[in-house]
Amino acid sequence: TTIASGFLVSVAGQVICTALKVQAVASWPDYVLSEEYELPPLNEVEKSIKENKHLPGIPSASVLEKEGMDLGDMQGKMMKKIEELTLYVIDLQKQVDTQNKKIDSQNRQIEELLNN
Repeated sequence: TTIASGFLVSVAGQVICTALKVQAVASWPDYVLSEEYELPPLNEVEKSIKENKHLPGIPSASVLEKEGMDLGDMQGKMMKKIEELTLYVIDLQKQVDTQNKKIDSQNRQIEELLNN
């Protein structure tokens, strides 16, 4: 029954809807897919996770419990992480393809040696 200050709508309970549109005001993280973007090295990401117990650039659970979350902002942060993960997976696939070619080449060499 008490409206939170600074908001046009305040609901003290659950909300259900069939659609919800959040108008983004900040830039969408497509910049992650540009050639200029420097993907953080995975060892740095791992170090940050071990130290902070959450992904870099994503608020901790304790911050979210205290402050809540801006849904549009969080969607942008999650999309950034999805795009980064996609780039890591693409890089890993390239490494696997290179290793498979090398393994195939070595297997052919071994077979040639065994047949001679």
